[in-house]
Amino acid sequence: MRLFRRRLIYSIRCLVAWIGLAPLTAGAQATAAATKFDSSTVVYRHWTVGSGLPQSTVSGIEQTPDGYLWIGTFDGLVRFDGAHFTLFTRTNTPALPSNRIYRLGQDSSGTLWIGTSAGITARRLDGSWLTPPPEYLRLIGNRATNSLSRMVVARDGKVAALLPGVGILLVERGQWRLLDARAGFPEQATGEMEIAFDGQSRLHHIGIHGLTRLDLDGRLTTVPWAGADLSQSLTSLWIDPITGRMIAGTSKMGAITFQIDANGQLTWAPVSLGLPPDARTQRISMVGQGTEGVLRVRSAVGVAEIDPSCQVRVDPGPGGAFRLGKAEPVLLDRTGSLWI
Repeated sequence: MRLFRRRLIYSIRCLVAWIGLAPLTAGAQATAAATKFDSSTVVYRHWTVGSGLPQSTVSGIEQTPDGYLWIGTFDGLVRFDGAHFTLFTRTNTPALPSNRIYRLGQDSSGTLWIGTSAGITARRLDGSWLTPPPEYLRLIGNRATNSLSRMVVARDGKVAALLPGVGILLVERGQWRLLDARAGFPEQATGEMEIAFDGQSRLHHIGIHGLTRLDLDGRLTTVPWAGADLSQSLTSLWIDPITGRMIAGTSKMGAITFQIDANGQLTWAPVSLGLPPDARTQRISMVGQGTEGVLRVRSAVGVAEIDPSCQVRVDPGPGGAFRLGKAEPVLLDRTGSLWI
């Protein structure tokens, strides 16, 4: 496996295969004791600014079907072929709104979506760049776009970008529209909260109002909190594409799951995910589930991988480099390498 860390990009190649193949089910409870990776079975490698990266902060990692690894930094977009870095900036790529990359995402066609400090754009697999339509600028008007905090991409190509103080920008089948109070979205939903698509490409937003879901027919459904608002504590949101189960990472309470009670209100409950006790009540960030069925979580003790049989393996990285707060984006590539 290969791992990149946020400031120094590390690579790990596992010599022992252990990953399962079935998807994690909603009823599965990770109760087995977590174990650490055997350092004798992995090889670490790292890349730095001296290796060709333009900047030390990595904000996103994606791999397109042609095999290239794409890395977002605060000084441009980088393409990596395993040996050489190619830098895309405003100087050589006018279609890029800004050199400051905040988020990367990819849809099922291989189109790479790029969220920057000056808006979003996309690079198609054939190398052409998407030109946002004029109505994109009209939607935003004079409101600031340099606060893009979240961007998620559904497998069918639908894209949602959360712009605090503005709303949620939704791109669907070539149409760009803004979800804000004027469009019927709860006004509080324009804050910096969490968004995610489920397996049916329905957009979910959790904020101080509770849960708001945008159905495929355009209807908005809002479920208020049953008790205290936890939105300010959320660090991430992941929805199981098969079961629809929602799990969120929090800043102080570990991982939690959501459900709607008999009164139609949003409740939550802690979920251990099989992590060590010292990580269950600390900062957790959900990474998501790969096609092989392994759920990946960033935690205070390192990167945890939970397989379908509920076995948990935790890798703190060399010198604890993969612990949350040091490590940020995580990607499993097509060779089985894990990048941070």
